[in-house]
Amino acid sequence: LLRPDKAGDLIKTLPVLRALVALSSGCSIHVIASKANESLLKHEPNISYSSLPSGWETLSDTELSNTLRESLSGFSFQTAINLLTDSFPQAERLLNLAPATEKFSIF
Repeated sequence: LLRPDKAGDLIKTLPVLRALVALSSGCSIHVIASKANESLLKHEPNISYSSLPSGWETLSDTELSNTLRESLSGFSFQTAINLLTDSFPQAERLLNLAPATEKFSIF
């Protein structure tokens, strides 16, 4: 799940993430989040996360792809979902570069 925005938006998303964890046995949830969201996610049991580096929006596609591959090594993803309802082009680019078979955007 992609949540590369501000902490207030993640706070509104946490109940949904918790419900997904409770309802999905055998399914792992991993959030790719901004540094602003890291402090919220580190206290969530059963949800793993990776933090994007500051300024990730300015990285080239190759740099961002390499950063994702490094931070997500050891994980294998079937589905990537952009959770932003008011998406922006850089979040869509992040979704396109995410290492997953299926990719969905909420907006």
